[in-house]
Amino acid sequence: MFLINYMETLAFAMLGYDASQGRTKHISLQTCVALTLSLVLGGFNLPRDFGRRLHKLILVFVGCCCGTWACYGVAKDTQAEGEDNLSVPGLPAKASQAVIYVSSFVLGLISLFVACRFSPQETVQFMFTDLQSSVCTFQNFLHALALLPQLVLCRRKHFVSPAALRFLFLLGTKHLYEFVTDAYVSYQHYLRGRLHLHEFSFMSGDFFAALILLDFLYLVLTDEGTLLLLLGTKEMELLDEEAATEMPQPTRCQKIHKALQQWLEGSQEKRTQIVMLCAGTTVVVFLGVQLGILNVYACLGAALVFGSLRAFQLYQDQAFQMPQKGQKCCL
Repeated sequence: MFLINYMETLAFAMLGYDASQGRTKHISLQTCVALTLSLVLGGFNLPRDFGRRLHKLILVFVGCCCGTWACYGVAKDTQAEGEDNLSVPGLPAKASQAVIYVSSFVLGLISLFVACRFSPQETVQFMFTDLQSSVCTFQNFLHALALLPQLVLCRRKHFVSPAALRFLFLLGTKHLYEFVTDAYVSYQHYLRGRLHLHEFSFMSGDFFAALILLDFLYLVLTDEGTLLLLLGTKEMELLDEEAATEMPQPTRCQKIHKALQQWLEGSQEKRTQIVMLCAGTTVVVFLGVQLGILNVYACLGAALVFGSLRAFQLYQDQAFQMPQKGQKCCL
């Protein structure tokens, strides 16, 4: 439970140290401030046990101190110059800095409204009776949207600095771990018959944050110099797909990603069929599990086997084709 707080504190401590060394010229101040405010909201999500509550309060306080130190250092060292603003048509540049906070509040309300079965009365009652879950929902969405200014800045600069890379990688790993642990706890509640729809309100924020950083984590892990990136001795370039420069030879992972992208970017009819197939499969599996016909572990095992076979097929050299029935294989 406290591993998430330790990872956040470590990320801010490393960012504050990088700022003191003048290595945060391409860090978004908006991201740092919003993430620090989300740490403050973590003080409302405390365990019931006194010892664990005290432990959590100490971690929140230390994390807020490291976040404030990082914000102060980034404010003095950054050279973003407004390139991290989320431009919205009709809004001035200064007002665009409030987009992440307004969007977090709106998305949190929508998530709570859906979790409360589209009942305004139940939504208001749940927000006042279960303040911890409500604040956790808004905190998760704020944590997710706070990453957008930094990602926008990296895209406009066409590279990710070492300090930003370490910071985003730690936060991305933290979000994935948090989502997996929350999903596991919800699954345990489901097995015991104690799963409530209200749990999906704050889990949706975790999923949203993990989804935002999933592409970034993929780029880091598939890079040939992943270790150099994480050690801070190399910056990651974001190549412009529309540029007329000579592209390097793609790796096998990039070939797999390109093949999947071409498969998904087919005709409108193919995309519709894929969506309908996924939705139908999800409904059938869900009903089968509810009725006791299917086993959850069997479904997960089948999905892993199918995904492994599909990845193995894409991993093969496209020039090699298996001989058809009646043909000879010439070596």
